[in-house]
Amino acid sequence: MIGLYELGPTSIRVAYNYRGANVDTFGGPGVFTTVYSDKVGRLDLSASYNLNDNITLTVDATNLLRTPYHSYVKDSRYPRDVRWEASLLSAGVRFRF
Repeated sequence: MIGLYELGPTSIRVAYNYRGANVDTFGGPGVFTTVYSDKVGRLDLSASYNLNDNITLTVDATNLLRTPYHSYVKDSRYPRDVRWEASLLSAGVRFRF
């Protein structure tokens, strides 16, 4: 889901990405190697403001929810992988010559 706002010199974009629980990898019959992944959501934000026709200020933020990725074998008592992906914040100035 993406929300956009643009009016005058201001532009804001908010994006939410959701992935439900799923089978990540199948294993052989009788072997508990099938890997499942839990649900995970991610929220990102981008904003910009045009000071004038030549200068724009920008801000970007990714993974604001910091929801970990969790995968497991058979059930969640047997974790395979837990990752906390970085949340990043960046800002910049864009010049147009």
